[in-house]
Amino acid sequence: MLQGFDLATILLGIVIFLARVTDVSMGTMRTISIVQGRTRIAFLLGFVEVSMWLVIISTVIHSISEKPILGVFYALGFSTGNVVGIILEKRIAFGHII
Repeated sequence: MLQGFDLATILLGIVIFLARVTDVSMGTMRTISIVQGRTRIAFLLGFVEVSMWLVIISTVIHSISEKPILGVFYALGFSTGNVVGIILEKRIAFGHII
């Protein structure tokens, strides 16, 4: 089997991808909250977002030399999280004040 492509690594990569999608999407919502002056929501989203990021990045940095594919999952999660954040914001209209 190719180095870094065992089942455990792929599953960890999927977890990293999903967690990164979640935290980047939260970042989109947090940014909108900041612009709108919603300090409590921005505080909560920021706390959760950075807490998730710390766990994710420490996992990737700890393992990337043996499993470089985790860096790909991390980058894909970031890119996808931007798109998901935009779609999510459009669906719930969080950025629109009525």
